[in-house]
Amino acid sequence: MKIIKTVDSMTVSFPAERDQTSGYKCLGKSSLLATVISVLFLSGGSSSLMASGLTQTQSIADSKPNVLLITVDGLGNGDISARGAPFKTPNIDKLSSNGVVLNRFYGASQSSGTLAAMMTARDPHELGISYAEFYPWSPGALAPSEFLLSESLKAAGYQTALVGKWQLGSQTQRHHPNSRGFDYFFGHLNGQVDYFNHSSARGIDLQENGQSLGHSYDNVFGPRLISAASVNWLNQLSREDSAPFFLQVSFKAPRAPLQAPEDLVKKIQAENPELSRERLIYGAMVNAVDQGVGQIISTLKSQGRLDNTLVVFLSTSGADLENGASSGDLRGGKLSGYEGGIRNLAILSGPGLPKGVSSDQVISAVDLYPTINEATGTRNGAPQAKARLQDGASVWKSLKEGRVVPHSEIYLAAEGEKGVGNDFNFSIIKGDYKVVRHVTRSYQGIEIKNELFYLASDPGETRDLATEQPKVLESLLSGFVGWRKKHMWTGNHYEPVPLPGWVAPTDWALRMQQREKTASGEVGDNVFGFIGGNSLTSLDRIIYKKTEMGTIIYE
Repeated sequence: MKIIKTVDSMTVSFPAERDQTSGYKCLGKSSLLATVISVLFLSGGSSSLMASGLTQTQSIADSKPNVLLITVDGLGNGDISARGAPFKTPNIDKLSSNGVVLNRFYGASQSSGTLAAMMTARDPHELGISYAEFYPWSPGALAPSEFLLSESLKAAGYQTALVGKWQLGSQTQRHHPNSRGFDYFFGHLNGQVDYFNHSSARGIDLQENGQSLGHSYDNVFGPRLISAASVNWLNQLSREDSAPFFLQVSFKAPRAPLQAPEDLVKKIQAENPELSRERLIYGAMVNAVDQGVGQIISTLKSQGRLDNTLVVFLSTSGADLENGASSGDLRGGKLSGYEGGIRNLAILSGPGLPKGVSSDQVISAVDLYPTINEATGTRNGAPQAKARLQDGASVWKSLKEGRVVPHSEIYLAAEGEKGVGNDFNFSIIKGDYKVVRHVTRSYQGIEIKNELFYLASDPGETRDLATEQPKVLESLLSGFVGWRKKHMWTGNHYEPVPLPGWVAPTDWALRMQQREKTASGEVGDNVFGFIGGNSLTSLDRIIYKKTEMGTIIYE
């Protein structure tokens, strides 16, 4: 359901209290309630925030690079001003001019899959995160046995924090970010959260380290809240501690619902009176994210940390075309197998990288984990059994040296733009060639259509070469058949509404704690995220591997 909403703006800042148990300063609830009064955010497009004045010491300068990972959801390739957007995004544009723009970064067509691939270096299909994202009523979660990027960096001595949305499942405490390598978590468990009352499926979904914040921040616009909490965490890093940090800032914006403060909407309207109301609100949401990026970068700069920080900025899904986004010159959008659905905006900047350049290196979301490991000089750290299953490969050297090296085939799946549960898109990418495979299921049977594109000269996918180059098509499909045999029609699917009988919790933080008390104690490693052990192994061997139940085999 589309919700279009604007309200008057409210600003927020965070003095903090030290958490004596962890050594980190937290945004204690009592102090939060008392401090939603001072001005932190400016309405101008270019933000600047003076932090607490940390001076860069020699020990910090000599430490491993910090990592700032900023993700947004549903930001189209045509939705920053550097690529022709009508609304201004000066801070994101500045990241582009100070780093490397990844022209061919591929993620899943929805957020949960991209986040899972990024955090595990594994094909999300192998994790049971198949075609759509985790919804509040989804039973699954990213299995606790997976070794995440956050755990890898924490093991290397990094201070770790996640501010924003988690969206990788919220069944029990073992799925909670604080159990997955993050020392600190402020934000939402779900991705479908109201921007002003911070609820998901009518249940409050705003917390700090597992403790609900209730209605403390009602009417504080989500991107502003997430940006403020991020700045607050950076300001409270110990001045004496030279340990590097890993901060993941996961904005839910600018994905639906369309909601923004009226002051931002009016600002975009004054600059672009010709835009539709929908596009104006979307632009306001993008502008709020851009301001937040500016605040965070300015904080790092004033602290003397920016020069030693690897900054990664990316969208976790394609353009949300039904809610004001634009794919620019690319075809399709979110839930599509075309480039507009899977070729996502991505920028890297930091020590060792050239500035103001773009790269045509093919990169998958699974490559970020090993790339960050190499960039920071840290080791993977995953148990050998898990490391063998990882699909990603570092592209750090090619980005530093401005080279393009061959990439293995990339297989992606989406549940399609046409229907719910019946129209699937598969993308097969090898070098400059790409196949978009449409699979439509109905009571009459399954219809399959293949399109072949040469992206080097046709990134907009306007010319289907399937009949002109059948051998190329056959070659790309041959590898896909083997990959497809290993992946069932299972995992999470597009579920815009819950099944009858599903009851939403009143508070998501409390729900997770309650479920933990009754959950199975088995080691979790399957598509539901918390049931495992010998029984599951036997079931997989007997049913799935022998009969290939649930698998479509293409002859």
